[in-house]
Amino acid sequence: MRKTLHCWRCGSELTLSLPFGRLEECPSCLAQLHVCRMCENHAPRLPTGCAEQDAEEVRVKDRANFCDWYRPSASAFTGAESAAERQAREQLAALFGEASGTGASGGEAPGGEVAAEALFRKRDD
Repeated sequence: MRKTLHCWRCGSELTLSLPFGRLEECPSCLAQLHVCRMCENHAPRLPTGCAEQDAEEVRVKDRANFCDWYRPSASAFTGAESAAERQAREQLAALFGEASGTGASGGEAPGGEVAAEALFRKRDD
């Protein structure tokens, strides 16, 4: 059986036959696919995070699990989440003076060391 699916994390189109294995991964971002976030029953607004009342609660929603109620969702990826994540990362980079896209492995912003020293310098009162 074939169904058009997109990875819950990166949105890449998946070319997998259903049912797929518990440890199946997205070829683009290597995210596990048999996860609550990729399931039709995923309901983050409910206390257990699942619309299926008989399902056991799974605490980590983005890791592979053994849920028997799992049904892959064609609408698991939402571009709004990734846009919000991108905006948050840009704001974080701006806050710490990093150039956009450098991340933790990038260089320091000019004057970053001087600003850090000024923060922790003793004041002479």
